[in-house]
Amino acid sequence: MSLMFIGFGSFFYYDGAIGYKEKNADYYRYAAKSQVQNFFKQAKIEADNAVGEKTSPAKDKATWEAFASAYEVILFEKRDNFRSAKVTDTEGCLPEGFAFPQKLPQEFVDHYDTLIQDDTAVDKLWKQVAARLNVNESADEYFKSRSTIESQFKWAIGSGVLGLIAVFFLIRTLGRKMKVDGEAFTSANGKVVPFVSIVKIDKRRWKRKGLALIFYKDEAGDEQKVKVDGMVYGQFDENDPNNAEILYQQIESSVGDVEIIDYEEDDEEEEAEESPENEEKEETI
Repeated sequence: MSLMFIGFGSFFYYDGAIGYKEKNADYYRYAAKSQVQNFFKQAKIEADNAVGEKTSPAKDKATWEAFASAYEVILFEKRDNFRSAKVTDTEGCLPEGFAFPQKLPQEFVDHYDTLIQDDTAVDKLWKQVAARLNVNESADEYFKSRSTIESQFKWAIGSGVLGLIAVFFLIRTLGRKMKVDGEAFTSANGKVVPFVSIVKIDKRRWKRKGLALIFYKDEAGDEQKVKVDGMVYGQFDENDPNNAEILYQQIESSVGDVEIIDYEEDDEEEEAEESPENEEKEETI
């Protein structure tokens, strides 16, 4: 459990410090591909429409090269959605040293003829760009905001605290153990209970939860109780000669004739006696 929380905390911290910023960088690089694709889609629609003014920056090679050389890629909040809000403040959202805004990759600037003639050219050129830059070809659907990134640090702190708490209880548990000698039972918290002082054992939850309660008289004659917690201390490994079941049986065999509460077995016996099969047998007799 402690390793799980610490692991989660590490992942959250990594995402806040590095992971989400790298994903945002991939997202912004991918935006160049989306916007080039949109420019050439518009140019082809206008070319097919003989009527109307040609406004696409990709309407001809000269216009494209002049436009593309100076164009700065726009960062939208949602991928491929040019109507979503523009992101202008990227502080804390991109890797340190990452330039913003960025120009179009040169592959898109220099291959107008290929782009205007081949509908798959943008995807092909983008793969070349991704390979050259050694970045992902895909991107997340949304740009991760500063508040989203900062929330990862909060999750990391929370997971870290839970991890430390779990470590504390693990160490506490490892440092304790139950034991039985010829005269007494010693509980996990170090309480020594002589067998002669035990007056009752409640084992109703032993089978299901590995939990039993021992009631005993202290030196003043007052009734006290201690817990036998087999799930936490000892466990039930059959290959372990010191497992909790063996320890409990030693307690029970050492206390003599004391009251042992085990209602679960009584209930099972009563249900068996009241079953239709038993009723039929009684009637037959």
